[in-house]
Amino acid sequence: MKLESILDLQADVVAGIVNRFAENNAMLADACFGPDQPTKMIFAPETGFPASLHYMFFPRGSCQQFHWHPGGRHLLVLGDTDLRIRFNNCDERTNPNDGASTRNILRHTLAAVRFEAKVWHEFSAPSESGTGVIAFSFHDTDDLISTSPTLMEELTVFWPGA
Repeated sequence: MKLESILDLQADVVAGIVNRFAENNAMLADACFGPDQPTKMIFAPETGFPASLHYMFFPRGSCQQFHWHPGGRHLLVLGDTDLRIRFNNCDERTNPNDGASTRNILRHTLAAVRFEAKVWHEFSAPSESGTGVIAFSFHDTDDLISTSPTLMEELTVFWPGA
C-alpha cells in the first residue's frame, strides 16, 4: 500500500464538503459496501476500457470487513474525521488480521492511497467527532464488463471472520 498526503485543508472547508456529500447519500448511493457505507459507480467498465470509478462514504464510527479485489485500487480521500487503513499482503487463505499494518489519514487531509491487486484492506472512521470520509476509488481493471451497481461487491473477496 502506498499513501501520499497531498494537502491539509481548513476544517470548515472540509466539513462543508463532507456534509454536502453526507446530506446527499440517498441520491448518490447505488449500494452499500459494508454497514452504512454507501457506494456509487460513477463510471462502469466498458469493452476496451476495463477501468471504473466509484464514490464511497465512510460515516464516523464505521468499519469495513477485511477484503481484497482482483484489480488494483487508487483512492482519493478527504474527511472531517480520521481514516484508519489496515492492510496485509498475505495470501488469500491467511487471516489478514494477523500481522496487519495500519496507516492513518488525519482529518482535513486530502490524500491518495494505492493498493496493488489482492491486498487485504479495511477502512474505518473510528472517531466520535466529525461526519465521515468521502473517497473516490479508481479501479485499474475490474476484469468484468458489467453495468451492475453492485460491481464492487461482485469483485470483492471478504475475510469470513469478524
